[in-house]
Amino acid sequence: MNDNIDYDTFVRNPPNPVNFSDIFNDPLSDTLFSFSSSTSPFPNSFNISSFNVNGLKTPGQGSFKMDQISSFFLQNHVSFGGIVDTHLSPKQMKFLSKRVCDYTSFHSDLDSTKHGRSSGGVSLFIHNSLATHVQFYQSHSSRILSVDLFFKGNVKLRTYHHLDTITRIDFVWSCPLLRQYMLTASIFDAHDLHISDHNPIITYFDASLLSDAIKSARARQLGRNTRRVFKYDSISADQWTAFADNLDKLCPIDPLVFDAWPLNQKCEYLHSRIIKAANSTLPSVTVGNTYIPKKPKDLESLCQSYRFLSKVAKTIRSLHKTPISYSMHHETKWSLYYICLNNILSLYKQTFVTPIIFPPFLRDARIDDFANLLQTLENMTLLLRSLLLLKEKEFQASSIQAKIDARNDNFTNDISTFIESALSRTR
Repeated sequence: MNDNIDYDTFVRNPPNPVNFSDIFNDPLSDTLFSFSSSTSPFPNSFNISSFNVNGLKTPGQGSFKMDQISSFFLQNHVSFGGIVDTHLSPKQMKFLSKRVCDYTSFHSDLDSTKHGRSSGGVSLFIHNSLATHVQFYQSHSSRILSVDLFFKGNVKLRTYHHLDTITRIDFVWSCPLLRQYMLTASIFDAHDLHISDHNPIITYFDASLLSDAIKSARARQLGRNTRRVFKYDSISADQWTAFADNLDKLCPIDPLVFDAWPLNQKCEYLHSRIIKAANSTLPSVTVGNTYIPKKPKDLESLCQSYRFLSKVAKTIRSLHKTPISYSMHHETKWSLYYICLNNILSLYKQTFVTPIIFPPFLRDARIDDFANLLQTLENMTLLLRSLLLLKEKEFQASSIQAKIDARNDNFTNDISTFIESALSRTR
């Protein structure tokens, strides 16, 4: 699968095109802030926008531009609104952000080292309905800001806003896994507003990404001691009939509306109602959850290496605190540790880019009470932990993707298998 995407082509030829004349009335005559509607044009969706404001530092212009941006966010029901090139510090942006109602804002640091002039500055405005999910945010530079949001079922969404591309159209980048949830995108014309020479863009995504039942169940399996299963062998014909009737009542959606939905939205809608109908009509039993996902060999090896490094670091940390406790017993253990540590260096040499040399004898590290050795081991442990977290996320993402692909295939080609899978899945 090719994970690259031609964003220019995507914006002009979206995978799920909509009739913008119905949404924006007359897009040829409308300006950026003329759209007024009480509801989002795309049900069950969230969106991300990006807009280069060309600075907010000019006296009087900052407040005026922020009022215009606030109007843009509210009128277009923006979920995540990024603005770049503010030229303002976090403290200054925090003051101006009060003009944007119903949003929580996060701001990057400012680079003031270039010729004595402020440069960069990015801010992310998150609607308050989503801001409660924010767990962490970080300013990586004056041009890069990241915000982590956690949703039910260990679903994590990280949004980045950056200012690294010189263009008159701003960009919203997404990872390959997020791409399948894209609905459409729209570029707005800001030329006649005289607040920027950049055209803002809004990209819409299927909201099931934030509450996908498969992601929730898959991510929580390890943490659950029990699961619920339906007793197929004891289900009578009358109970199946009652289940089918109840399911029909729970799906009152117009078929034409249903057919127009994205595939993920269809699957989530039908799955939730299958479970609801089954819970009220079909016999079930609670059993122990013995599911243990089988990790790839390379990931399991990485886990063992990380645990070993942590163990060695703990031993050396104890010696550093009480150097007098050193004995030949430690020297014997180090002779084994030495071999294993060098094997880890060789195995993950792309991670440990800085040359690391361990003393062949532990007594050689006593000169500074093991301080330098401890620092080396702790740095290695942190690097390996970061690699482990990355690989675990990749494994989880690939596992989730496989489940989603199988579900979508069943929905498209065999609805009976889709229903059976929904009823037999861990809950």
